Amino acid sequence: MAAQAGISTHWRKQVEAVLGEQEVEGVRLRDLDGGASTDLPCSGFFAYVGLAPASGFLPATIARDAEGRLLTDAALQTSMPGVYAAGAVRAGYGGLLTHAMADGVAAARSACARIRA
Repeated sequence: MAAQAGISTHWRKQVEAVLGEQEVEGVRLRDLDGGASTDLPCSGFFAYVGLAPASGFLPATIARDAEGRLLTDAALQTSMPGVYAAGAVRAGYGGLLTHAMADGVAAARSACARIRA
């Protein structure tokens, strides 16, 4: 990400809490390498999620790519009938929130079409 005045990126951190009552006053960050937590004053933040697919709860028999993302067909159905994948958990995900939303809509339509068939 190109440097922007007033914006900073904090890699390998986990947001533990958003601080503030009526508006964002800061965030509490935990360092994923050392586990220490620090409070960072700020007036807003953008959380980026989905770098690692959260698919561990699914059966290991569902086909995945080398990074663990679920392989889907054009209807976003996985190798297990009735299980669809959308967003960052899906191989081929575009990486933007709008892509995840479009995936969700497409998967829901595919699931509905399967039910109607």
